Amino acid sequence: RGHDRADRGCGAVLRGGRGGLARMSKFGPTRGELWFRLGFSLFGLGLMGFALLTRGFGGIAWVEVVLIASAFFGGTAVWAARRLWQTRNRP
Repeated sequence: RGHDRADRGCGAVLRGGRGGLARMSKFGPTRGELWFRLGFSLFGLGLMGFALLTRGFGGIAWVEVVLIASAFFGGTAVWAARRLWQTRNRP
């Protein structure tokens, strides 16, 4: 019976966008927090783009900063948008 507990997992089971099942943890961020993360990430990407347009690349350090910032802000934006899309019909 030890595997029964692992098979059930945590949280409620909701319908996924492609007909599959998506597990939602009851301890995850609220939709309000997801909207904040999405907005903050898009603002960060926009600010970084503005800095690149006005300053350009100053050296190899800029490449590293842009790659890390793009990965952080872009990844957070994609994750938050995907999570909002999955929970769009949830009250």
